[in-house]
Formats: sequence, C-alpha cells, structure tokens
Amino acid sequence: MLFDYAELICPPDDRYGEHLATLLNWSRSPIIRKVNLIFILMTESLSRLNPSLTQSGHPYEIQIPLPGKEARKQFIENRYPPFASDAARLAVLSSGVTLTNLDSMMRRISNENGREDDPGSTVNPKSIGSEQVHTAHSNALAKQRQVSDKQLLEIKKSLMEAQCPGLLEFIKPDYTLSLVAGHTAAKHRLTQDSQLIRNGQLDAVPMGYLLCGPVGVGKTFLAYCYAGEVGIPCVTIRNFRSKYVGETEANLERILNVIRELGPVAVIIDEADAAVGDRSASGDSGTSARVFAQLASQMGDTRYRGRIIWFLLTCRPDLLPVDIKRQGRCEEHIPLFYPQTPDELRDMFLAMSRKARINLPDSSLPDFNQFPSMSGADIEGILMRSRRESLLRNTPVDAALIHEVASTFRSVKSDEHELQTLAGVLECTDLRYLPADIRKAMSDAAGYEKYSRRYRELKALEDIEM
Repeated sequence: MLFDYAELICPPDDRYGEHLATLLNWSRSPIIRKVNLIFILMTESLSRLNPSLTQSGHPYEIQIPLPGKEARKQFIENRYPPFASDAARLAVLSSGVTLTNLDSMMRRISNENGREDDPGSTVNPKSIGSEQVHTAHSNALAKQRQVSDKQLLEIKKSLMEAQCPGLLEFIKPDYTLSLVAGHTAAKHRLTQDSQLIRNGQLDAVPMGYLLCGPVGVGKTFLAYCYAGEVGIPCVTIRNFRSKYVGETEANLERILNVIRELGPVAVIIDEADAAVGDRSASGDSGTSARVFAQLASQMGDTRYRGRIIWFLLTCRPDLLPVDIKRQGRCEEHIPLFYPQTPDELRDMFLAMSRKARINLPDSSLPDFNQFPSMSGADIEGILMRSRRESLLRNTPVDAALIHEVASTFRSVKSDEHELQTLAGVLECTDLRYLPADIRKAMSDAAGYEKYSRRYRELKALEDIEM
C-alpha cells in the first residue's frame, strides 16, 4: 500500500494525531506482520515526518539518491537520441539535478535549438541529389545537438534554483585569482590548492576555508575568484530557516543532497557565525542544534574532500563553534586585511577602477604615501565620488580630484573594526597570512599575549554595551 506525500498525512507537529496513531498501530500490529502487506510512505525528507513515527524502530528507511552520471547519460541517450553523441558531456554538466529536471532541461535545449534557422532543413530535395539531402539532414541534426556550456549552465541554474527555491543561489564565477588585489599569501595558497584540484590530487586539498577579516575586505570576492580559478560552479546557501516545525531541517537536508551530487563545487556560507547555529543553542525546540549537527557532519565527511569545498565567511570567527573550525572541517583559517603599504593601496585603486569602469592611468593616481589604510569598499566609494564630481564639473578623474575627494571622505570605523581584525589574527592557522609587523609580533608568546589582551578588552566592552 503506497502513500505519497506522507508529510501531509503525518507532519512533524500534532495536527493529525489520529493519522499518526493509525500508522503506529499498523506498524506494530502482529496481524499485519503475518500477511503479505507492506506500507510504503514517500516523502522528500524524513524531517518532514513526525519523529514519533520515524524513530519508533518499526519503519525501515530507504533513501533514493539523485541520479548519478551514468544514469543521466543513459536517460539522455534513450529519451533524446539526437543528443546521444553528446550525452557524456551533458551528463557531466547536469550533475545535481533530478531526472524530472533533466527532462525539462533537455526539452528546453531541444526547443531553443530547434527554433534556430537551419539552411539544411529547408533544402529542396528535387534540386539536389540523394547524398546531398542526406548530408544536409545530418548537418541539421548536428546543429541541433550543439549545446554550449553557457546555454546548459543557464538552464541548469534556473532549474536548480527552482529545485531548492530560495535556498540555493547557483553562480558560475567569471573571475580568477589574478583579479584579486593584495592578499598575496592567501592568493598564493589558494592558487596552489586550485592546481591540486585540477591535477586530481584531491586528498591534499583542505575540506574547507574560513575567510575572516573586517567588513569590506573582500572575503566574498576572494571565494568567487577561487571557484573561477578552479573552474568549478559555486553555490551560496541562503536563508533556509523556517517557522514551521521540521521545515528548517528538511530544507538543509534538501540543500545537502543537491550539493553532494554537484561536486566538485564551492559552497559559500556568508555571515557564517549567524548561519551555522550552535550545539548549545536553546529556545527553538532544538532546531539550531540539529541544524548544526547536520552541517558539521557533512563538513567532516572526508569522502567529499576536494569535491565539496566549504567557504565560511565571517567578520567574527571567534563566534563560530570550535566544532566547525577544527581541522578536518574548516582546516585553513585565512585572515584578510585592509591594504597597508603604498603598493597595496595602488593595486587596490587600480582593481577598483577596473571594476567601476573608470579609466585611471598612472598619471591620475594620487601619492599613496599620504593615504591612510582603508578597505577596498572605502576605495571604491572614493572612486565613485570622484567620478560623480568629474561628471558634474566636466573634468577628467585625476590625482588632484581623487585627493580632494579623499580629504573629505570619512570612513566609518570604530572599535568593532579593530575587534574584527584581532579576531582574525588570533584565528589564523598560518603566520604567513599575516602582515610582516603582526607576523613578527605573533611569533613569540609576549606578542601573542599583547594581541590577546587587547582582544579581551574590546570583547569586554562589547559585552557591556550589549
């Protein structure tokens, strides 16, 4: 006896207690056990069912995974013969989708390619020989089979976001690490790791990275550039929490099921200190603790080393549970800093001018020896203000104008920025990521204690203000 949409029959709350009682009685009935009768409940996630039923010891769980590469290849060959010669590539690029979504994807590809004007399809067979007709027909089919990676990824992006509505954002990065200004040691490490992945040496790649530093330092951009350097897709986990009982855990389970099949993939969790929860969280019926357990279990699964690369981005790494930050989960802790030296400021100005499409030759650059340390976001703000002034005055953006704008610009900085920077320094797992002066101070116990003491002072002030 088959029950589809079991989550509507026996939800995790107590709305339909009589349904739960009936199912429990059936599962325990000695009479039903003696007859050749099996009850099958189908649902997308066990979290959507009442735990009194799933944890009773009577049901047997059968998990049906997403289709693998061979299953997708066979589906394309059997269902869409014109694309059979390209089925292997399409099967690789369609990782992470269900067969239903794969069918939708292939139908869209067929319709879009079929609408293209094809000279071969309008050939008059009376005007040419039979061999030419056959050649023209073959060329028409070949053209129909041509599916660009960009076309397929665009369709896949829309289908996957529909498969996890509001939970995942699918991104194909167009940047590489060569576009990152500053962060030399971090770029060097990430470039080496990307080379290991391309060479197939996945056992030497970290399970995940913790990118930390003050606001506006470029954590998200660095993660995108790493994914683009490796040439793998990138997904960002959006807000998966829900007010309904069991929905939050079910949403996370759906996300993890898709991510497992997408690999290799970079998974970005922004504001990680607020997103991952805590084992000791209370006040939400244990939801945060269960979410934390699900996420920590997946991050520590070494079977996915090099296939699922986690990026936890946060300004406050000290607020993350130590279970998440330990080796074997988020192994590499990389603190990022505002540009300090004149050369770093120059590189950041040039990078931000390219991003803002502002033509900034060397003669238009200001004297960076007179510039204070500031974030990339602040530098972008100065450049955009300079562009605005140049349009209003009908003058080019030059060194004098940039210096004038910078002299009136006030960066919003406070003790919180210093606290965020110190938290990143103390979380660092490799001293080579630190600026030279901080690295020298942190190399001995006295210097480490100095930074720790200042961090504790700022943390105490924060606790008082809260």
